[in-house]
Amino acid sequence: GYHREGLLNYLSLLSWSSSSGKEVLSRDQLIAEVDLGRIGTANPEVDPEKLRWLSGQHYRHESIDVLQRGLRNRLAGRFELDARRLRALAEVLRDRIQILADADPVCELVLPEPDLSSSDAVEALREPTAGRALRQVAQRWETLQSWARAELKEELAAAGREAGLKGRSLYHPVRAALTGAVQGPDVPDVAYILGRETTAARLAAGLTEAEDGEAGGA
Repeated sequence: GYHREGLLNYLSLLSWSSSSGKEVLSRDQLIAEVDLGRIGTANPEVDPEKLRWLSGQHYRHESIDVLQRGLRNRLAGRFELDARRLRALAEVLRDRIQILADADPVCELVLPEPDLSSSDAVEALREPTAGRALRQVAQRWETLQSWARAELKEELAAAGREAGLKGRSLYHPVRAALTGAVQGPDVPDVAYILGRETTAARLAAGLTEAEDGEAGGA
């Protein structure tokens, strides 16, 4: 899952360096700059971490369409991904992955139905303020005109202010309802990937669990 130009970039630097001092170079830049006179004679040392880093730098500058194709080929047969969700994944992951395999843990956490019986989910959803957090976030997100990352983030913060909640008191129950876990990608990014309908359904299921906890503790 290494970026092709990232791999080419890395291999070129094993025995050569750019006169510009830059390390992240496109294929066209390499063609223009590689000079046999700057090729060293020492045995190169392989650095897997640098290879990963360079691959990630190239993914950050990759087009969403190209990254979508790579993700589709990697995830085909493992997850159901319509065009909207696949594009959302590419937008969220472009700045986070170094190789395509880095997408796997995010997809495995976000895309399947959440296990609300997991210990993390139960603990988060049984917090005294969990129901309040979920209700406020659900109401705020329900009225969004545009299901966009910036708007989701703004409305999540607004919901927290209205509910008088912040930090883990706000994020943990929402993330638990969406994924069954309390750690993972940013909550607005999770909602963006899932889409409006799936997010609403998962928040409603989480709220039911939270309300059951409230009733049981009454």
